[in-house]
Amino acid sequence: MSTINTSYAAMQYGMNIAQKIRQQDSRKADTGEKVKETGETQSTETKKLSKKAQDVLKKLKDKYGNMDFFVSDTTDDTEARQIMSRGTKEYSVLLSSDELEKMAEDDSYYNSRVKDIDGAVSMSKQINGQFGFDSAYGKENGTQIAQIGIRLNDDGTTTYFVELEKLSEKQKERIENAKEKKAEDAKKADKSAEKAETVKKTSVQANSMEELQEKIRNIDWDSIKEETLQTKGGKFDFRA
Repeated sequence: MSTINTSYAAMQYGMNIAQKIRQQDSRKADTGEKVKETGETQSTETKKLSKKAQDVLKKLKDKYGNMDFFVSDTTDDTEARQIMSRGTKEYSVLLSSDELEKMAEDDSYYNSRVKDIDGAVSMSKQINGQFGFDSAYGKENGTQIAQIGIRLNDDGTTTYFVELEKLSEKQKERIENAKEKKAEDAKKADKSAEKAETVKKTSVQANSMEELQEKIRNIDWDSIKEETLQTKGGKFDFRA
């Protein structure tokens, strides 16, 4: 190869690397801005609470390390999904300021709502077992619950927002192949399978476990278009 061709190849390689770095920095900036915006909004909502209600919120956050808690007085389902879509943990819980105030003033009511949260966790495990799903925060399987949103309504009821994801046949095949490889090669195989695969996503909303099970059972995956999944472990969008 000539000196000119070598120099051009090196220059092209350097440009590609620089472009990738700029893209990564841009994604980090977007994520940082969104986290900052969410934090500022929640800080404003939290300041409106009484000291007792703020203590209840802190108590819930300390109790459930795998949950993001959001405070909003919205009654709109779409807005509720948008708020909970900002969560980065396995579960997102949405409460109104009135709900937190009631929990702060009534221990029995607080305990009943905590039982509802625990029930949602048990429900997700039951659904995983019933339908053969896995949590997106556990091992990967064909279909999985990506994230669960729990809204504790002011009337004492609970609404569930469940995001489900179905891996493409190619991705499942690659994961299975990775399992068959030697231990030292498995991580490399997993990474190559995670880079740019396709998945199908859908969300289900229900006011009871029975309704949720029925809606999940009736999902027509064949009618859902595949989307490109660029990275593993990212936040899932409830806005669909």
